[in-house]
Amino acid sequence: MASQQIVFMTKIPTKNPQLSYWLLGIIVLFMPWAVIFFLRVLGPITFQPLDAEFLFFLLLNLTASFVMYSVGYFPLTSRKITNAAHITDDSRTLKRMFHILYITTIMFGVLAFYDYFFIKGASLSEIVATREKEHITGPRNSLIGAVVALLSGAPPLLTALLMTTREVYGQRKLILYSAVLLGFAAMFLSGGRNPFFIGLLFIFSLYFFFLRAPSLKRNMKKRPLWFWGAGAAIFIGIIYSMYLFIERSIYVGVDLDSMLDTLSTNYDLSVYSLSFDSEFLHAAYVVAVFLTFYVTHALNYISDYFAASYSPMLDGAYTIPHLARLIDILIDTDSFNESRSALLVNGAYLSSPGSFYVDFGYFGAIAISGALSFVFGSLIAQLSRLSMLQKLTFSYLVVAFIFYPIYCVFGMANGFSIIFLLILMSLSSMKWLNPFFRSVKCRKTKTMFLKESDISEQPTA
Repeated sequence: MASQQIVFMTKIPTKNPQLSYWLLGIIVLFMPWAVIFFLRVLGPITFQPLDAEFLFFLLLNLTASFVMYSVGYFPLTSRKITNAAHITDDSRTLKRMFHILYITTIMFGVLAFYDYFFIKGASLSEIVATREKEHITGPRNSLIGAVVALLSGAPPLLTALLMTTREVYGQRKLILYSAVLLGFAAMFLSGGRNPFFIGLLFIFSLYFFFLRAPSLKRNMKKRPLWFWGAGAAIFIGIIYSMYLFIERSIYVGVDLDSMLDTLSTNYDLSVYSLSFDSEFLHAAYVVAVFLTFYVTHALNYISDYFAASYSPMLDGAYTIPHLARLIDILIDTDSFNESRSALLVNGAYLSSPGSFYVDFGYFGAIAISGALSFVFGSLIAQLSRLSMLQKLTFSYLVVAFIFYPIYCVFGMANGFSIIFLLILMSLSSMKWLNPFFRSVKCRKTKTMFLKESDISEQPTA
């Protein structure tokens, strides 16, 4: 019997959709850079000037991105675009994706908490202290830690699938959202904020491009309870992420009043100081300054490589350290540690073009930026005709370009994990795996948390 097909519909703007989608992609590619340079020029921090050769390299990167994005976009839009385009996804494939993400999300949450509380023997009050100690001692090279890192992208992917399907009712809904909550809570056990923000922007990207619909524009008072719960969780996550700036400084012996002076001294920059009578406003300003430094400092660190005419050529060990460590284990090499010792400053962000430059050199970095932009252009040109897996891939690329001036998402926090899980789901959709899934399928899993009737995507604007 032929598998049931599920129809997805995406509405396309009637006023020149080719131009509007192209401009939307241009905004994704270049708005983050505009924001970063705006903050560097008019923000509270004055940096050392950037190297002229680096600025030319950056200009070539942005030019390559613009050209290759357009090359990837316009040939595909030469096809006739109607007001509604349809695409079908096999319900069997979608169920497999749900099962994979549900299982990996549960595994990530359980293993992360087990590793933190029982293997590391830490408590919730020691999250920052545990992170700082690991920075000194280096990676533990533990199997459970590697599995946790490899599965850390599952919660945002599962959330994305939940958002794109019709509401799941009853016990199944509770199980799925509990798994998501467990996964997002486990992200903070590492002491970092990057997994949370990568996951959050991934979900927002998918919602913005695929789920905004007039039917969802309801009165705020009529929002369901889960909406307010999710909003509260996001708010708490953002506040805690910002507070980490203060908590980490206090841990290393720098109090709130000395944080700006220490930042200025340690990183050779000038900070515009403001005085406040309110302690809350003073803390908020300090956090704002540190956040500005957090998103803008990468350009100065990569600029130093050009000033020194230094390109270590690390062959991807810096951009995707998870893969480097895996290769080290398999063939008994030490590329991960060697790459760290070859850096001018270990632990500093270098932006995506800078990361590619360190790994693949001048022209290699430009070629990679162009290739990524080409793929992005080809996907956004077919925005209404993307399959579920393509939508997830597109949303991930949006996140990558948003963080492009700051760091490379592919090897940061849960960024590599999302790539791994997308590949895993892609493999699971291949027809030659059908006999395997039928042989291992348990009847209970059909009704454990998801039924085929629960899978139908919401129309999008």
